[in-house]
Amino acid sequence: RIEPGKGVNELFDYFISYKNLAGRDIQLVLAGKSQMEIPKHPDIRHLGFVSDEDKFNVIAGAELLVNPSWFESFSIAIMEAWSLGIPVLVNGLCDVMAGQCARSNGGLWYENHEEFHLCLDWLLNNNVLARKIGLQGKDYVIKNYSWEAVEQRYISFLDRFI
Repeated sequence: RIEPGKGVNELFDYFISYKNLAGRDIQLVLAGKSQMEIPKHPDIRHLGFVSDEDKFNVIAGAELLVNPSWFESFSIAIMEAWSLGIPVLVNGLCDVMAGQCARSNGGLWYENHEEFHLCLDWLLNNNVLARKIGLQGKDYVIKNYSWEAVEQRYISFLDRFI
């Protein structure tokens, strides 16, 4: 969802500031229902609601996925990006997402404007390492959230009580 409560206003500010300072040829692409006004900027594209197939195609074609939310109990968007080997950049003020990135080595996190710029710049300037970070995220998803991993934890749980 594209809404102020997900930190998207801050993302817009950080992205536009980054574009002005770095002058890079990148776009911020948003998908999903918007519950707020999106800035009129040539490098901010809102696709609206897209099918699952289109969503995965957009993520697969991205350099990285950004999740600016402060409050996530679990980020499906991060898992979807990692399942495709795409690195993530998340709001480090969200302990859950920063923890997922730390445990997986699948992404970077920022807590302020300057850190956002530095992390984004690093990911864009280090394609080989960024790709490795994304693949580490993919390994994390497979190890922890694949059907086989979940089934094994479920069976282990039941074995303790049966």
